[in-house]
Amino acid sequence: LVAGHRDGKVGLWDVRTGSVSNSFVAHTESVACLDATNSHIATGSSEAVRLWDLTASSCINDFVAHRKKFDEGVTTIRFNSQ
Repeated sequence: LVAGHRDGKVGLWDVRTGSVSNSFVAHTESVACLDATNSHIATGSSEAVRLWDLTASSCINDFVAHRKKFDEGVTTIRFNSQ
């Protein structure tokens, strides 16, 4: 299970045990949306859209075209790995 939080962190949960298996800071502002595959997570906030390598918990792409503009940020994201 993957969850985005108001503190900018993304948490990875083991649903069998109910415990957090990993957590990392994804944004400086609240994570407004996310989508995931088995190996990647796409996250969005009012500051950026980022693509993460799930196994390394590292950002592999920061999409600068979606920076905050007119007091609005990204609120929906859909990941397509094809």
